[in-house]
Amino acid sequence: KINNLVKNRYKDQGIKYNIKNSYLREIYEYFKDFIDVFVLNEDGNFVSGIIALKFNNSVGHWIGGTNPGTSAKDPISFLHWKIIENLKSRKIKSYDLFGANTEHLCNNKSKLNPELKMYFTLKSGSFLGNLGSKIYGQYKRKG
Repeated sequence: KINNLVKNRYKDQGIKYNIKNSYLREIYEYFKDFIDVFVLNEDGNFVSGIIALKFNNSVGHWIGGTNPGTSAKDPISFLHWKIIENLKSRKIKSYDLFGANTEHLCNNKSKLNPELKMYFTLKSGSFLGNLGSKIYGQYKRKG
């Protein structure tokens, strides 16, 4: 259900999304000790969920957290907060929302009072490689 919500959200935005449910089930079977699945229900009905990766003393939001447009007020922030409470009770020190450079998500993520960590990226490539990367990015965005 989580992956289908994400697939529909990407489709609404005109973004190609190719992660299949069968692939996620296979990944979970092989790596279940490193994966947490968090689900939010309202009156017994599925609202949304998050598939998170865990490693050492950290958990990272991998897939999900899509708002399906329910009557609940800000269900995704509530889901993140419940995850943070769960991780804290398990003595896990950090929760990474991933996608730090996703501009339209930054305001939403900042509501959780994060501690910012600086990081750097570096890209290098030939003229043709850079051009190909740019064209691929536009193609991926359009689906």
